[in-house]
Amino acid sequence: MDDLNKVNIFLLGSRKSGTTSLANYLASHKEISLSRIKESNYWNDEALERTKTIDEYHALFDWSVNNQLDASTGYTTYPICAEDLPEKIYNYNPKAKLIYLVRHPLERIISHYKMSYERGDLSGSLNDALVNHPLLIASGKYNFQLQRYLKFFPLEQLLVLNTKDLTLKITQKRIKEFLGLNFDFESSIPRDNTSTSDFRMPRDKDALLNSKVFVSIKRLFPQSMIRFVKRQVFNSINAEMDTSLNAESLALLKRELYDDMKDLASYSDIDIEQWINFEEYIR
Repeated sequence: MDDLNKVNIFLLGSRKSGTTSLANYLASHKEISLSRIKESNYWNDEALERTKTIDEYHALFDWSVNNQLDASTGYTTYPICAEDLPEKIYNYNPKAKLIYLVRHPLERIISHYKMSYERGDLSGSLNDALVNHPLLIASGKYNFQLQRYLKFFPLEQLLVLNTKDLTLKITQKRIKEFLGLNFDFESSIPRDNTSTSDFRMPRDKDALLNSKVFVSIKRLFPQSMIRFVKRQVFNSINAEMDTSLNAESLALLKRELYDDMKDLASYSDIDIEQWINFEEYIR
């Protein structure tokens, strides 16, 4: 299999940093095909049943265009993701371009906690979750996650972007040049969805609400009424969600994140000065 028939762009993460918006923006370019499953997670041990083989993986892309994009944030969730994942991607395509999106680490952690709480994947306060669910912190240790890839890929094949800079034209120019695209993007990057919620429900309730029976029932009522009911249910389920941080959690986050942020800044143009003050998040 030659390089022309391999996925050549990987949007690695980070989780809850606006990757969906960026993936959709990249997919709007006529030279890029996004996987039909946005997070195929093929190279992880959690690959979906429908993408067990390389042929099934390749079938997710449109090969009539020059570039294929795999946007799976699960690729930077070590130690949850497969240990040899970066090596597997490198062995598959050593010329692949890697894009990694970051945001203020504490904002990312809080957003990750809220999503997981809303889905029923965890319970308790943010302070408890930081101790009991180490992925919350690990996913925000950007340098830690990237170093696993930089063992194989050269730095020039990695583009690190800050979520807050996505709407800047200079960022869009950097993306075009990094990917070697021949044409400009025809639109701007939309606002990301990292700070909003569409009333996420625990997985069991979400499956029920999206069943054929409930979808048919919802069609009988105006959208305003449906959203009102969903809001009341959402607020009731998440009444005990607590995103405040205590002094112990703050100390933990400083120990885990400060050096990692500085290391990231040493080889990227990410300005971490605005990330340093964690105290403002204590309430």
